[in-house]
Amino acid sequence: MTVVDTAWIHAEIAAGVSVDQLHLTVQPIVDLDDGRVIGGESFVRWLHPERGYVRPDVWIPVAAEHGALTGCLLAILDRWLRAADAGPTVSINIDPSQLTDDRFGEALAAVSTERRARLAVELHHRDLRLVGADAAMSVELQRLRRLGVELWLDDLDGRAQLDLAEARPAFADLVKLDRSLHSWSDDSLAELMTAIGDRPTGAEGVESQGQADRCRAPGLGAGQGFLFGRELPLDRWLELAS
Repeated sequence: MTVVDTAWIHAEIAAGVSVDQLHLTVQPIVDLDDGRVIGGESFVRWLHPERGYVRPDVWIPVAAEHGALTGCLLAILDRWLRAADAGPTVSINIDPSQLTDDRFGEALAAVSTERRARLAVELHHRDLRLVGADAAMSVELQRLRRLGVELWLDDLDGRAQLDLAEARPAFADLVKLDRSLHSWSDDSLAELMTAIGDRPTGAEGVESQGQADRCRAPGLGAGQGFLFGRELPLDRWLELAS
C-alpha cells in the first residue's frame, strides 16, 4: 500500500467509517467426524463505496491506532445481535487491550445474558501470556467466561513458544492449530496433540479430504477451511446455522 493510500485510510477512519460499509462474514467450523457445523469464526470486512474492498491487514491496525477498532466491532456486534438467535458458537478476534474497554466487555456480556447468540473471544496464542500478566485483562476475561463467553486460542504452530499449561481445559474452550500443521510430520503433530491433552482442538486451512482425514487421526475434533466453506455473509451464515 502506498503512502497516499495509507494517508487516505487514516483520514477515513479519523472521520468515522460508516457502519453501512462494514460487513460481518463467518467461516464455518465443522466436526471432523460427521461434518456438522459446530461453530464459526467471524471477520469484519470494509467495503468502501468508491475504493472497494479494503484489506483488513491495512485498515485494522490503523483503526486500532486511532482508538476506533472497538467502535467498529461494537457496531457489527449490535447488528449481529439484532439478527442472531441461538446457534453454533461464533468467535470474534480481539486485541487483548479490548478486554479493558468497558463498552466492549458489556456488549460481550449482553450476548451471553440475553442468550440470543453464543460467542467466543478469539485470542492469538501469544496474547495469552500478556493477558495472564495483566490483572485487569485477566479479571475481565474470567468474568466474561463465567457469563458463558468462550475463549479460543488461535494460530498455534509447531514453533510457538507457548506453555500449554497456561491453556488448561478449564481456561481454553478451543485450541486452533494454524495451517502450517499440514506440513508437519506425523510424529510432530502427535507430539503437539499429546502436549495439548484433552483440550478441544481444531485445524485451520483444511482444503482437501486428505488433510481432513490426517487431522482426524491424531484426535483433532474440528476443522476450518475451504473444504468446508469459505466466509459467508451474515444472512447466509444465519440460514446455515439455524
